[in-house]
Amino acid sequence: MSLPRDFGKAALSPIALCDNRSWSATPLIPAIQRAILGLMKRTDLVAALDDLGIDPRAYWLGEGPRDERYCLEDQRSTWAVYYSERGLRTGERHFGSEHEACTYLLTLIDGDPTTRRSR
Repeated sequence: MSLPRDFGKAALSPIALCDNRSWSATPLIPAIQRAILGLMKRTDLVAALDDLGIDPRAYWLGEGPRDERYCLEDQRSTWAVYYSERGLRTGERHFGSEHEACTYLLTLIDGDPTTRRSR
């Protein structure tokens, strides 16, 4: 299942994530259901990324080295999402909630074909 390109940019409904041919053709991944409801946390993000076939080395959520990865960082009053490369933060954006940051990061990673697991 591929998320719509505008995922995280506008309010979502379950209809937006369903196959266009049928209202219920595509079952929703539980973690993505939590994103729709505004409840996504880091644990839900990890589950959604795994379900989408994303390589765990493509992202950093607070443990281990963060170079050459998409990053989600808790900065106490805000959440930062960026791509880390050679110590530089590219495309850094800040969010007021963990849910918003997780949803945005999910969108970024899902849109990057290089983040998929090798088969």
